[in-house]
Amino acid sequence: MEDAGSNPVGLPIDPRELPLWRNIRAEMPPPELVAAAASARARGDWRAAATLMPVTVDVDLAVVRARFGAGPADRLEDDLRHLALDLLWWHLPRHRGGRSTLQAQVAAVLAPRARASGEPLLHLRLPQSPTGPQRAHLSVVTLADLRDQRWYYAPRYTWDVRETGGLAEQWAAPEVFALLAAGDYHQAWRHCGITLDFDDLSCLQRPATSPTSPVGVATLAREAAEAFGVDRVATMLGAYPDPARVLTAGGAVRPQRVPGDPGAHSDVVGAAGSRPPHRRSSVAGGTAPAHSGRCHEKSDTS
Repeated sequence: MEDAGSNPVGLPIDPRELPLWRNIRAEMPPPELVAAAASARARGDWRAAATLMPVTVDVDLAVVRARFGAGPADRLEDDLRHLALDLLWWHLPRHRGGRSTLQAQVAAVLAPRARASGEPLLHLRLPQSPTGPQRAHLSVVTLADLRDQRWYYAPRYTWDVRETGGLAEQWAAPEVFALLAAGDYHQAWRHCGITLDFDDLSCLQRPATSPTSPVGVATLAREAAEAFGVDRVATMLGAYPDPARVLTAGGAVRPQRVPGDPGAHSDVVGAAGSRPPHRRSSVAGGTAPAHSGRCHEKSDTS
């Protein structure tokens, strides 16, 4: 895969966005810091690995164990031992105004192994402003805590060193990228196993934006729906609900238009997008390619 200074044929990234991603890449952690974090994880010191990034760690496993019990606390600790925040940082949403800073007032909820109800969840809150200090906050929350927040589902292969093989799968679809480059969005989405019952292009692709890669979106929609006990996954434009696209995830994955705020119609809000590969983000000594589709969420469950 070529570097972010070029745009290979079929790659679903607007060439106009490549200078921005080049700037973002330059601001990523240097190789020596990534290596130090990998070394700390190998020693089992997840906290030292986490604090090498601009992240405030607010996790007390003793409190988690007392509140949720040994099983949930052990699962959470296991995820912390395999959490690569340098990799997750590359996949965090960026401000849509052309800045290289993080999308403000959004949080990432790291995909749990078990159903989210009743489980402690790892929650990374992004900065409050795109112009303020770019420092995130890692804590433990419950599904009920997310009721009035804007948050997104971070798939495991964007942060779990055991599952980074899934990243390569997001780029192993040249035929889909070719369809996107040709503007055949309907066929690209169908090729990825997403059932279409309409011809309204705005439900799939907003004008004047980079093509949304549907690779892996069907799987992510099903995973998110199962994890959070819902049957619909809506989309998000930047930090706000996008009424153009809602994915039903019960059986066939079907995009549909929902009038008004989709937060009033569905339980989970999400988005899919594209970004160039990042050679610097490495996990335990191996280079990790970039993720080309991500699913963002918001919970309105009671």
